Amino acid sequence: MIRIGIATRLTTNGNYDVLPAYLHAIEEAGGTPVLIRPEDTTETLFSTLHGILIPGGADVDPALYGQPNSASEGIDPATDELDLRLIRWAIDHRLPLLGICRGIQVINVALGGSLVQDLPSQRDATIDHNVKNPLKGHRVHLDPECRLAGILGPDPEVNTYHHQGLDRLGSGLKAIGWADDGLIEAVEGDRILAVQWHPERMTGLPEVQALFKDFVTSCLPQ
Repeated sequence: MIRIGIATRLTTNGNYDVLPAYLHAIEEAGGTPVLIRPEDTTETLFSTLHGILIPGGADVDPALYGQPNSASEGIDPATDELDLRLIRWAIDHRLPLLGICRGIQVINVALGGSLVQDLPSQRDATIDHNVKNPLKGHRVHLDPECRLAGILGPDPEVNTYHHQGLDRLGSGLKAIGWADDGLIEAVEGDRILAVQWHPERMTGLPEVQALFKDFVTSCLPQ
């Protein structure tokens, strides 16, 4: 059993949960999702995990990357703390780490990077990064030498649901994917892969589900 810890998100009813699409993607790839809530941040639970997924969600507190709040929304300190603990656990214990949307952003922040708080107003973006269509958005140009390009191809079309993006890159991360306007859309590091789009909403495409299969396979105990 390959246990993949997934950070939960605060829902409108005040509980912490995970959208079913993430669970389905991991289960179809052969993994067992383990929902991690803020009150579950104990070494006993973390030590049972083989990999960690940091999913999408609301904005990261800009104080965590040294900025005043100019355009960040929906900040939840418990979510930020949970994500940072899971990211640090994964790095310290060399567990594979997959970040999706907010996930790429908070991983970047955890490693000392920063974010653009609002792309439309703070960056000269030439494409719409908040299309909110599960199968359409814009193309991402991947480094042809990276593992992700071998799975998705060099120029996949991805969906896009975000108003923030990476600015200064965190320590140990390498940009491997860019939108046409130069915004970083994918990064990798030591046992880290993170993307700015939502592949869990595109798993009907075999190559996208293969991304999750590759992640779960990388989590097999060494």
